[in-house]
Amino acid sequence: MVVEIVGRKAAGHSDFTIGGCSVNCPYLGVVPPSPSRKHLTTLTQHRDILNSLACHVRDQFDSIDCRMGPNVTDMQPFMWAGYSTSLRYTYRIDLSDLGVAWSNMTDKRRNDIRKAERDGFVIDDQGSMRDILFLLKGTLQRKGQAARFNELADSRDQMLRADNQCRAFVARDCSGQAVAGIYMVWDEKCAYYLWGGYGITAAHRGAGALAIWEAIRYVGNTLRLQQFNLLASEVRRIERFMRDFGGYLTPAFIVSYERPSFSKDPQKVMWRLKAMVRRERTY
Repeated sequence: MVVEIVGRKAAGHSDFTIGGCSVNCPYLGVVPPSPSRKHLTTLTQHRDILNSLACHVRDQFDSIDCRMGPNVTDMQPFMWAGYSTSLRYTYRIDLSDLGVAWSNMTDKRRNDIRKAERDGFVIDDQGSMRDILFLLKGTLQRKGQAARFNELADSRDQMLRADNQCRAFVARDCSGQAVAGIYMVWDEKCAYYLWGGYGITAAHRGAGALAIWEAIRYVGNTLRLQQFNLLASEVRRIERFMRDFGGYLTPAFIVSYERPSFSKDPQKVMWRLKAMVRRERTY
């Protein structure tokens, strides 16, 4: 179970701070062993592992906030250990056939990509972290939000680039200016969209769609991976944009735990104690 120590007696996933929003790797948490042929055997084995991990991590820290990958679906051991759970989503795009992936997109999304190409946009697949941060800053400034980035963004990018595990795709106009772009990472199984943005004055919707499509093509044709994860946003407008790429909506969980403190929240403590008593009586 992969977590980071993010404070005194606190564990989770540290983030890059972007305009007050937490942007972190969404696929840490539990890394389960390969499944057995029999589902019941896999379920029992994984549950035993999850029980041990949930209790061990809970005993090590006072506060835990951990995002699970979508392959970890059994949250009951964490619930039994006193964690709370919440839900998020990702869109998984199957890259076994890029022609099918293209046809699975909405007509609007394909038309946006074609329009960007007709308007002379080209994709720079060697974009830098400086390009991406510039675009993110522009996105936030248009929304009237302050842009601030901590040092983790640059240090993690350097680490990933040294291992050839990340790439930025930047859409440039005829003058060479960066208009839109995305930043993705990958492992031996699939690639993951982490963040993207538009420039301060850019308003070409197709440029961002073209950058994402070229990233998808790179993953399928060059990296030879079978899957691209395009994270669904909680903002409805952004979620709709991501949905139009035709991926399969897939749930993923977040588990959280905070050790009860009589000095901070007596009512919460009593609620937790009562819940524990009810569970003990049930089992």
